[in-house]
Parts: sequence; structure tokens; C-alpha cells
Amino acid sequence: MGATGASGSSRDSRGSLSPTPQPQQAGPWPSLCPSPARHRRSSSQALPMRHEVDHEEPPPDRFYDAEVQRALADAQSVAQDLASVLGRHPLNVDQDSPIWRLSERAGELARFRCPPTRTVGLVGDSGVGKSSLLNSLLDCDGLARATNNGAACTCVVTEYWYHDRDGFAVEVEPFSQSEIREQLTEMVHAYCQRLRRSAGSEDAQDSDDAENSDVRQSHAEDARHWEERAAVAEDSFRAMFEDRFTPALFQQGRSEESIVRTLVGWAQELSPVNANTREIRSSVRDCSSLLAQLTSNAGPSGGAPVWRYIKKVKVFLKAYILSKGLILVDLPGLHDLNSARRNITERYIVECNEIFAVCNTGRATTDQGVMSVFELARRADLSNVGIICTRSDDVKAEEEVREHTGAAAVRLRHLIQLVRDAERRLAPVGQELAELNAILDGGDELFEQEEARRIQLLGEKDRIECHRTAMELRNATVTAGLMRTYADRIPGGGGQLRVFCASNTLYWEWRDKPADRALPFLRQSGILAIRQHCLGLVSESQLRLAMQYMHRDVQELVSNVDLWVRSGAGGTADLARAREVRRVLDGVEARLRGDFTGVHSPIMNLDRWLSRRFGEDVYQQRRTREWTREAVKAGLVWNGVTTYAAFCRNYGHHNTDAVGFHDWNEEAMAAMSDALSAVWRTFYPVILDRLDRVLETISDSLEWAVNRLEAVVDGYRSDSLHPLRIALTSRQHSLVFRVEDICDKFEEDLRTLRTDALRGHRTSFYGRGMEGTYNRAIAEYGSGSWGRKKAIINAALGNEQLLAAVMRKFRDGFGELAAALQAEVRAVVASDLDVIKDTLGIVRNESAAPPSEEELAFRARVADEIRTVRQRLDHALARAPESTVGSEGR
Repeated sequence: MGATGASGSSRDSRGSLSPTPQPQQAGPWPSLCPSPARHRRSSSQALPMRHEVDHEEPPPDRFYDAEVQRALADAQSVAQDLASVLGRHPLNVDQDSPIWRLSERAGELARFRCPPTRTVGLVGDSGVGKSSLLNSLLDCDGLARATNNGAACTCVVTEYWYHDRDGFAVEVEPFSQSEIREQLTEMVHAYCQRLRRSAGSEDAQDSDDAENSDVRQSHAEDARHWEERAAVAEDSFRAMFEDRFTPALFQQGRSEESIVRTLVGWAQELSPVNANTREIRSSVRDCSSLLAQLTSNAGPSGGAPVWRYIKKVKVFLKAYILSKGLILVDLPGLHDLNSARRNITERYIVECNEIFAVCNTGRATTDQGVMSVFELARRADLSNVGIICTRSDDVKAEEEVREHTGAAAVRLRHLIQLVRDAERRLAPVGQELAELNAILDGGDELFEQEEARRIQLLGEKDRIECHRTAMELRNATVTAGLMRTYADRIPGGGGQLRVFCASNTLYWEWRDKPADRALPFLRQSGILAIRQHCLGLVSESQLRLAMQYMHRDVQELVSNVDLWVRSGAGGTADLARAREVRRVLDGVEARLRGDFTGVHSPIMNLDRWLSRRFGEDVYQQRRTREWTREAVKAGLVWNGVTTYAAFCRNYGHHNTDAVGFHDWNEEAMAAMSDALSAVWRTFYPVILDRLDRVLETISDSLEWAVNRLEAVVDGYRSDSLHPLRIALTSRQHSLVFRVEDICDKFEEDLRTLRTDALRGHRTSFYGRGMEGTYNRAIAEYGSGSWGRKKAIINAALGNEQLLAAVMRKFRDGFGELAAALQAEVRAVVASDLDVIKDTLGIVRNESAAPPSEEELAFRARVADEIRTVRQRLDHALARAPESTVGSEGR
């Protein structure tokens, strides 16, 4: 199962676990180190501070504001202190008691951490330095294996997740049995195609084909296509099955299906990967070795590589860039000859929050991997694509100054001259110093040594500035060229395109040096800017979560604990009034359950309503016969293309000098796509209105409950009114917040579904429907194959079931999303109703039995704690005002 990936050069790929402790010596100058005495004086001083990643300048977003972060920490400490106090209650083992549930809730909030909310994928072909880039962003040198003897390093999708402890955890997700069968079927077919073609005779072509140079070239290209895939298949067979595999397996007249059954049986028997495998490693070196075994051609203990059985690997580590809710994904390139792996990468590109195409700075504007990513972005209507150019330090000042004009080029020319002058001045001083050493045999040459050092330092300063200027000049040129090339290829135009230039070598060269000296070079490496950008991607969502935690969740906890304290201090003076309060509380709870879970609730029948509207507004608007006729017309246009076979080999998506760029899938489904896009523009706002109605139902019902209880409780226990109001209002906002998040995720999934239904990329519904057709056309060879290829494609285009199947998948996909939405909303509503019941239960049961002396003493201690933590929480919330909560709605 072939793959492509990233392997760095010797400059960008570091095998050691820590950066080199000294800067590299540059230029032809002799090494003039300080005397041993100077070394001793330096060693007696305190070591300077190294650069700390968590001290880097944060994104200019509210979430990273120091006041917000301090407020978040203080709110969490309130939850921790309450968890500690409540945990000492003598009744906390009774899971039916309110105090036990409050203690559990306090413990949950004390362990709060913003969950992952954004995924950033890095995709690039072999050799672009992607693994080195990941190491730099994670600030974990040597984790992702950056060299593999020239072979691809990224053969498996690898996700990097945060965990709050030292060491590493690695989880493996293997391919399912059906996925292994699908890949083996593809490889067996490729291997058999090579055998058939080698056994056949090209002389059997008909006379028309023999006289047509285009056809002969097409046959040759078809042969190379199958030869490449057969070679990959054979490598995979030998790696997966070792001595069991022999070419004789294919030379016994067996059918392809029979061979596939044999290989699937072997794969089940020999698979070295178990489902849900999790490994723990304590060091970077050990984790890196494990990842190399799992994701590259470096098999365990020199054995066969195991990555062909693996679909995805998750790595958990304590990296600052991941700590705020980011997931980084290392993706193989889109040029993988294994369709399954190539399609996995495509799905990530379609579904990730942001994708960066990684390439070498020197070839950025012509990199085929970047072109593939942006072409996919155009086809899938994606605007979240950027570019990271690696090895930005690999630049020669003399070349840059020849290629540029203007003030920057003039300054660069001046710096080059200063460096050359320093070299000329240093050469004779170095010679004189060497002669003095020989004559005086180690005598006092301090003056000459200091003079040489002074010249060397001046030259080094100019050399560094010269290199920095050359990097900036080249980076600006490359960025401008990429903007010209790709800015208009993504929706939204150039304002959406982000380009970064990075040097992993420069980053690690200065990573562990004193911060005051290293920071300018670390910034120059570009890694800090990329890290800041990635952290900024989670700012909005994490601010919303943090504010919800402080203003709603912790507030509710404090108020519920306060309610519990007060519930034991009122006695039973007015039992009749207490019974009336309980009656009202029961009625409020029943009303809420009816509003939220009743048969007529818009919350409970949401999935049925959505599916019905989709059927009426979208599915019933299908015109498959009319759309199929338009697809056939498009296919007739292609029949005259001399590079017909090349388009087949590229699954309809190809560019030639003769006819330019065409996407057969998009052209064939254009009529359907145009019609349904217009329908969707009307349908989508209807869906949003219905979701808003659900949110309004939740908010209005809880607001009614708060008002109803205020009127009753105020006349009975006015001291309980304030905490009760805060608790229920906090729960109202919390429930709306959580349902909003579910609805937002539903909307994101809808956008992906729409893309899959109305676009023509390989993993879209139409693309998957045409995959087998293209494969059958590609397999045709020999006499008359040109006509047979066309017949196969045209027959598929004329089959109404192709577009009918796309529409069914569209309908079924929408139904699955609606059902998932309903299930998640129901679960959240049920959970929050239980919380509301507990809150009301504190008031309802306050006069059930007089508390013991021990209970009264404990309540007094908790009351003291409540007064303290409420004051601390009020100060925290004042630093992070509620106006910053994303409460303006969807």
C-alpha cells in the first residue's frame, strides 16, 4: 500500500534529541576560542534563561488576555476549594444526597480543561520538511521522524493531541477488515493488469490505432500507470505476507476474487496490529522509535513494516501549541498511489478547520503538492487553505542581490561587501597569530587574539544581518508569487490566503540558547508566527467555553451550594407554606419536562421535522432523467479529446496543453449541481429558523420557570431567592449554550454534506460513484481499447441510477445528521433536567428533617467557605466581564 510523506534534508532533519549547544561556525575564518580562564569565569556565573514557548507573544485575541487567563485560573481554584470542602462531608458517600451530587459536580469543574475545538492539517509530498516542521511547532525535537533513508516518512495519518502529563501515549486505529479487502482488491487488480499487458501483444492493435501516434502514446502511458501500481502492490504483498507471497500465486489461472480471498485470510492471520492499541512511552526517543515503526517503512526490530495495516495514529503529549484545544494532523500527500490512503487525506482536507500545504521555499510556486491541495480546495469550495514554505534559511545572499532591485537589494549588497571586508581583514591577523604561537610556544598573544576576536565578531554580526536580509527578501518574493498564483483559487479571494515561511534549522540552532540572544533568530525562523496563528484559531471558541465555565458553571455550583447551606437553616415554622412551595416546584418541573420532552415539543420531533422538510424541499425536486441527459451531452464533448485515456487515469480531473483543464465529474453533474444549489439557498434558512425555534423554546421555558419560582419562594424564604435565581439562570444559559454548540456542529456537518453531494472531487458522492467506471476504462487495452474506454464512460453517464444514487446518499446523509442532532439534544436536555431537578430538590426537601449537630457544624463551615469563594469569584468575573461571552446567538 503505497504512500508519500515528508522527509527532511540533512539541514532540516535532526536526529539528536536536543539542539546543538553552539551556533554553527560560518565563513572561512579560523576558530579563535576564549582562553580556559575565560571559560572558568563564565561557568561560575548563573546560567541565562532559555526561551520558553509559553512565554511567546500570544495571539491578539481576548481569550489570551492576561486578565481573562487569571480570571479563569481563579474560577477553577474556587471549584477546587469547594470540591475539597464538600468532599469532607460525612454523608458524601450517599449518592442520593444533594451534597454528594454537589461534591461530584465540584470535582468535575475543578478538573476543567477547554476541550479540543479546532483541527489543523499539514499536507505535503515527500521531502518537503513536514516532519521537521511538526517537531518545531510541537517544540519536541526528534519526535516525528524526519529522515528515513530517503523514503517517505509519513505513510499514515498521525494526529497530535494534548494531555496534561509528562511522557507520551500512542493509540493505533487499524483498517477494518472491509477496508483491508478493498485495498487488496485494488492491488490484486493492478498486479493482474501488468501480467495481462505483458502477456498480450501491442501488435494486435487495429490499423487505425497503429497509425495514430496519440493512441500509441496513450497505450504507453496506460502501461506505465499499471506498472507503477503493480510495483507498489508487489512491495505491499511482500511486506504484508513475507515468505507466503510468491508471483506463482497469480500464475495458476485463478480469478482475481479468489486471490483476494486468499490474501484477506492471510491478512487476518498475520496482522500485527490490534484494535484500540495504546502504548505508553516516557521519552521522546522511545516515542519517536515507536512512531517510526508504526508510520513508516522502519518495521519493528528490523521486521516487516506494519503501517499498511494502520489507518490512523494518535499521539498524546504535553505540547503548548496543543494545550488550548488544537489538534495537529500530519497527512500524507495527495499523490499516494494507494487510493484508500489518498482518499483519507482528501477527507481530512475537506473536514479540517484549516489546512496548510507544506512545500520547499525554493520550489514553492511550482510545487505539485501545493497545486493539488488548492485544486481540491477549489473543487470542494474550501477557503481555509494556506501554505507553509520550509527551509527559508536555505538562501544565498549573492543570488538574491542579483535577482532584485530597490532599497532592500542595495542594503543587501552593502552587507555582502562588509562581510567580504571582514574576511580580508581577518586572514592576515589569523596568520600572524599562528606565527606568534609557533615562536612564543604559548606565550602571551592576548592583544592579537582580542583583535582577531573583535574582527570576527564584527564580521559575524554583518554575516547574520546579511543572511537575515536575504531571507526576508526571498520570503517576500516567494509570498508575493504564491499570492499571485493562488489567491484567486479559493473562495473569498486573497484576503483569506495565509502564507508562512519557516526554517526548522534556524529554530533548533537557537532553541536552547539564552532567550535574550535567541529570540530574534527564533522569530526569524517563522515558527513562532505559525504557532501564534494556530493558537489564534481556537481563540473564539475557547473564549466562549471559558466564559461559560466562569459565568455559568462555577456560578451555578456556588449558588447551589449556597442554597444547600440555607436549606438547613430555616426550620419548619410554616409547614403549610412549605407544602405549597413543594407543590409549585413539582408543577414547574412537570411543565419543563413537558416543554422539553413532550410529544409536541419542537425539541423531541426535531429529526422528523428536518427529514420531512428535506424530502419536500430538496429530495422531491430531483430531476435525474433531465440531469442525466445533460451529463450525456457533456460526455459527447469529451469523445474527441486525444488525451481521453489520460483523463480516465486521473479520474476525469486533468490538464493538457491541447484542451486545457477539465473536471469531467463537475461538468457531468453541472445541471444537477446548479439546480440543487438554488434549492439549497432557499432550504438552508428554513433549517436555521427551526434550530433557532428550539433554542427559543429552551430559553423561554426556563425564563418562565425562574419567574414562577420567584413569586413563590420570595414570600416563603427570601434568603433562598437570590442563589436560586442565579442557579436556574445559569442553567438556562448553560443549556442554551450546549444546544447552540450541537446546532453549530450540525451546520458544519451540513456544509460538508452539501459539498459531498454537489461537487465532483474523488471522495464526493458522484466521485465515488464514478470511481469504478474510471477503473474499468483504465483497465481496457489492446485493439479497440480507445472505443471501449469511451463506451464505458458514456454508458455510466447515461445511467440514471448514477445520479439517483447520489440523491439517495444526500437524503440518507441528511437523515443521519438529523438523527445525530436529535440524539445529542435529547441527551443534553435530559441531563440538564436532572440538574434542575436537583436544584429544585434542595429547596423542596429543606424541611424534610431537622439537621443534626454535626450537620449544622458542617453547614456552618461550608457557609464560611461560600462567603469566601463568592467574593473571589466576583473579583474574577469582574476581570472577565460577561459582555465578552458569545451570547449574541448563532
